[in-house]
Amino acid sequence: MMAETTMNEAPSSMNSIPEEPSAAAHASASTVPPRSPPRTRYCYDLQVVSTEDDRASEIKLLSFKRPHMRAFHCSWLAFFCGFFLWFSASPLLPEIQTSLNLSNSDIWISTICGDICTLLIRIVLGPICDVYGARWPMGIVVSLGAIPAALLGTAHTLGGLCVLRFLIGALGATFVMSQSWVSRMFSSTVIGTANAVVAGWGNSGAFAAQLIMGAFLFPVFRDALNDSDLAWRVIFVFPAIIAILVAV
Repeated sequence: MMAETTMNEAPSSMNSIPEEPSAAAHASASTVPPRSPPRTRYCYDLQVVSTEDDRASEIKLLSFKRPHMRAFHCSWLAFFCGFFLWFSASPLLPEIQTSLNLSNSDIWISTICGDICTLLIRIVLGPICDVYGARWPMGIVVSLGAIPAALLGTAHTLGGLCVLRFLIGALGATFVMSQSWVSRMFSSTVIGTANAVVAGWGNSGAFAAQLIMGAFLFPVFRDALNDSDLAWRVIFVFPAIIAILVAV
């Protein structure tokens, strides 16, 4: 009897229709987000460290490819132009002092004005670079700082000289942007070397200003114009134009 019962129950269980999935199961299946395609890895010109946000682990000085070496060369070149303009008045201070009939104390005061601006603007631009990066602040500072540098020849009083040199002092902050920019591009294994090269090449703008402005441009224009006062007033325009082109 038990065997018959089992045999009779088997067909009913085999012929049973499976239950359709509930509406809740459909809803849960529809809420599963589609799987995103795998990320395509960018092919860099330099070896990078993936655990450091693809910062480069090597330096190729003769390369200008994006993004690492392009940022490297742009940072030191903009830094160079900034320091060139910042120190462009230094070799011409004796001529400026004579033309404006200033004392040694007056020249010292105008120099201090530029240093004060550099100190203040560096403090401000550090956090700005942390938030927005260094590329745009670098371009803005160099292009705007080139304007008072070009107008330095329009100074006729101590007050005018102090105001212009104060504004030009903002170019001293290009050091901050250059170091921040490079630090975002190179890994901890080479960042010391990268910062050292950028700082050295950029800081040489001060030396170049002494050489080009004092030993080349001023003598050439003084002899061509036969006027020392006009010569030093004119030559500030040329490095300012070059700096604006670099910033753009």
